[in-house]
Amino acid sequence: MINISVILPTYNERDNIRKMIEVLKKNLPSVEIIIVDDDSPDKTYQVVEELYSKNNNLRLIKRKKKGLPSVIHDGINAAEGNVIVWLDCDMPPGIINNLIIQINSGYDIAVASRYIEQGVDAREPKFRVWSSKFINKFAKRLLHSSIHDLTSGFIAAKKDVFSRITLRGYYGDYCIDFLLRA
Repeated sequence: MINISVILPTYNERDNIRKMIEVLKKNLPSVEIIIVDDDSPDKTYQVVEELYSKNNNLRLIKRKKKGLPSVIHDGINAAEGNVIVWLDCDMPPGIINNLIIQINSGYDIAVASRYIEQGVDAREPKFRVWSSKFINKFAKRLLHSSIHDLTSGFIAAKKDVFSRITLRGYYGDYCIDFLLRA
């Protein structure tokens, strides 16, 4: 049985997907990689189909509907691993090992945070970084949460968590909703 399933939601990730898959395969050789493509106009799925014959644990789900929470949900339903990880294709996958260590230490969910010591937020422009920090600080106070990055979008969880908590909401709020209910 595959232990770790990594879900990569894609929409116009043609320039990032090949490198992400290569890095994941190098760092996690037995990982199941599930690409869930939301009908990318740049035909991201063609790159994945090209790589498919070279990667036993690579799967592609092509969809016509839109929406990040439903993309992740479809990936979770297809996953064979007992640990589910999801992240954007332009994020550093090296942190997956740290998340898995937390899961193996007994936690059901681990969240990578940009807003802790040693956390990194490499997005540009700076306004996006500032606004994300502001939203997270505001939400953390408003919701009385101890979670430092409520909009992380880089999460590992035991698969059985999703039998108790489903993803719901829209692009900007699904992560907050999921983490607070968890």
